Amino acid sequence: MVKYTKYYGSKLTKKGLNDVIPLIQQHRLIETWLYEKLDIPLSDIYDKATTLSDHPDLLLIDRLNIYLEYPQTCPHGNIIPINSAIPIYSTDSLLASQNISDTTFKIVNFTEDSYLFKILSNIDIKLSDSIKILNINDYDHSMVILNLRNNLKQILPKNITKMIHIEKVKETQKSV
Repeated sequence: MVKYTKYYGSKLTKKGLNDVIPLIQQHRLIETWLYEKLDIPLSDIYDKATTLSDHPDLLLIDRLNIYLEYPQTCPHGNIIPINSAIPIYSTDSLLASQNISDTTFKIVNFTEDSYLFKILSNIDIKLSDSIKILNINDYDHSMVILNLRNNLKQILPKNITKMIHIEKVKETQKSV
């Protein structure tokens, strides 16, 4: 299920990946159900879904898919396996990999981390927010961004910027 290569680390085998996909799918479907149907705050759904999804249950997955109309992503922007193709993200899609510019970026997803979700909720950063990078601190590589949704400048530590995936906003998207 897991293949280890010296100096390169561990990687799931195809069998290991097939065994874990139902668990990921169930977890993300439960997150979607908690957020969309039960109005549980975004900052709380990861922990609650973890508690509810210890063991994959194919009947539960099937019923949640039907009830939620086969959602493509969970509320954190992550793909729900089977319902959607799994994208391959490069390190270039991380906020931490960007430089100061006039470019506008859209937040497309967050790394699955309950601590991160609580921080983002506290500082009012949401999925699909458009942002600009105003400054990067040379000492600790923290980033000052302008959130265009609420017009707030926010300082993000480097470890947080490594957990946010973004995409460039095209000129036609800006004017809409």
